[in-house]
Amino acid sequence: MFLSPLQALARLRIGTRLALRSVLVLLLLTLAGLSQLERMNQLSVALNELASQRLTLLHLSEDISAQAHKTSRKLLVLISAPREQRIAAYREADAANRQIDQDLSRLGQQLRGAASRRAFAELSQALDQYRAAYGRNIDLIEADDLNAARTMMARETEQALDQLARAADRLLELQQKDTADHAHELQDEIRKDRQWMLILGVLVVAFSGALDGVVRRSITVPLGHAEQAAQRLAAGDYSARAELQGQDEVTRVGQALNTLAAAVGERELRLRRLANTDAMTGLAQRARFLVEANELLHQRRNQGGLASCLLCLDLDRLKTINALLGFDAGDAVIRRASSHLAEALGAQAPLARLAGGTFAALLQVRDAADAQLQAESLRRAIEQPLDWQGQRLDLSISCGAALCPEHGHEAESLLRQAEQALFESKRSKAALRFYSSGTEQARQQDLTLASDLQAALQGEQLHAYLQPKLRLGSGELEGAEALVRWKHPTRGWVPPGEFIPFAERTGRVSQLTRWMLGEALRLLAEPRMAGLHIAVNISTQDLQNGELLDFLRERLQEHDVDPQHLTLELTETGLMDSSDDPVALLHGLRTLGVRLSIDDFGTGHSSLAYLQRLPVDELKIDRSFVREVDLSPRRYELLETIARLGHSLGLTVTAEGIEREGELDAVRRVGCDQVQGFLLGRPMDFESFLAWRDAREAAAPA
Repeated sequence: MFLSPLQALARLRIGTRLALRSVLVLLLLTLAGLSQLERMNQLSVALNELASQRLTLLHLSEDISAQAHKTSRKLLVLISAPREQRIAAYREADAANRQIDQDLSRLGQQLRGAASRRAFAELSQALDQYRAAYGRNIDLIEADDLNAARTMMARETEQALDQLARAADRLLELQQKDTADHAHELQDEIRKDRQWMLILGVLVVAFSGALDGVVRRSITVPLGHAEQAAQRLAAGDYSARAELQGQDEVTRVGQALNTLAAAVGERELRLRRLANTDAMTGLAQRARFLVEANELLHQRRNQGGLASCLLCLDLDRLKTINALLGFDAGDAVIRRASSHLAEALGAQAPLARLAGGTFAALLQVRDAADAQLQAESLRRAIEQPLDWQGQRLDLSISCGAALCPEHGHEAESLLRQAEQALFESKRSKAALRFYSSGTEQARQQDLTLASDLQAALQGEQLHAYLQPKLRLGSGELEGAEALVRWKHPTRGWVPPGEFIPFAERTGRVSQLTRWMLGEALRLLAEPRMAGLHIAVNISTQDLQNGELLDFLRERLQEHDVDPQHLTLELTETGLMDSSDDPVALLHGLRTLGVRLSIDDFGTGHSSLAYLQRLPVDELKIDRSFVREVDLSPRRYELLETIARLGHSLGLTVTAEGIEREGELDAVRRVGCDQVQGFLLGRPMDFESFLAWRDAREAAAPA
């Protein structure tokens, strides 16, 4: 029984089929290439010879003209030189004439075509005429008839030389035309050969395509069965198996696919779970948490609409711990918090680590009050001191919550709302915030406030107000703290507590700082402010701005202000929250000459070791330590301790927020150096500040 070509190919191994196809195609290409190789070599040799001949003719023609001009120049030498100096010129002229004869002989051998021969005869005739004129010139020179020699050279000899040059140019032009015609003929032959090569190539490609189709069909049919099985496996049907026929490589691929299907089915669930598990804590990641939370929410809804609370928790000051103690300490804090959360919630409540020190949990609650109680219980479970290599770490968390069904039914929307509530908790420094639809409206207002603040920075809506600072010992005016105020064209005066935190959140606080610094330096340049200091607050973002130092240097030079009259106030919390170590920048500012002050001291978490590293001049005690200090012995002792601490570090100690006479008397007794507060003077515009100062100085003697 005879087999068809397709059947015969199907019985061969795939490698043999492909090798056979390659051999046939290579054989056809080889035959086609060999048939044209000799022809292409011949044409290439002809083109090379043509180019070489053209260069030779050009060289010979140019050399004949050059040698003729050389003999002409020697005539000038002979005319002007004494007789005893003419021998060298004769020798060189004879050598040039011999070179002309050699070039003319070689040129005659290279010429082809009747036109070129006629042009060569004209060149020879012109050369004879030039030599005749040249000989007559020589005779006149030898007869010492130099005037006649010059006249003849200017007329007959130069004219013969010009005719010789024109004859050489005509010969060269004709030869170039012959060469170009010959080159075009060769190029036409090359184009024809290329067309034949293209036809042969198309034929080979067509044959190769037909052969490919036969080989492909013998392979793709069995591969199609394996592909169908693979698609079912990809869809999750691990019972799918490929149909196996024959003994070739495709069959072995089908066998491997069937083995793989059995193994993948066993491992898929375990791998899926591992892929959505946080490696550090072993908790679920976001995707897995959402799946588990959705399943639980749907289950509770089917059980009669049980209420749930999706809670978002974030560790406070994790960035500070990482910056001061290293990421190992931060990781230990995260692991400690996750273990306490898992222990407090048990196995029934879905729990996840979203990112960094942020966790999410789904609680079953009765109502909002119950949700708040459970959140407080979780906070107490986490907020337990941690010992890290001898360092005590006090943990605290912020929480945001969204309720089901009040705020939604799907885990993804509830988580998004809980994250928004967490953001509000962080912003307002509240322990727990529930999601509120008013938050969305506030965010829209923030967008409006962002554009308005940008307009205020570019316009004339911002104003610098000054609050006096007094020396406690003498009662003299030391200077003032500059405070920014915003008068909106439609909203009126915008409270600083509204737009300054917003500027910090949106990254515009550095623009406010630069505006404030510019205004402070402008006021310090006023003659009426001579001898006074102005303090300006800078934020955490300003500490991370590498351009602050250059900006201050340029503005100080621009306003010609003594840097010692400018004080920069940095909050203790800002120093600790800075992602980069600010000490280098502070040293740069100190080198510039400005004074540095730690504002709101006592509200942060800096250590004495850290304070000793800071090149600061002043320590400002926060209002929270001054308020009603005269009514509480313990508060008085704490204030006195802080004052002694500042003096032990060599710093000026300032108490801010003085509002009562009793508070003023207390800070005087503990030894503070300077004071400021509403009792002494409220923030005022520049002119009002000057009027207040003048009135105070006028009343001083009384």
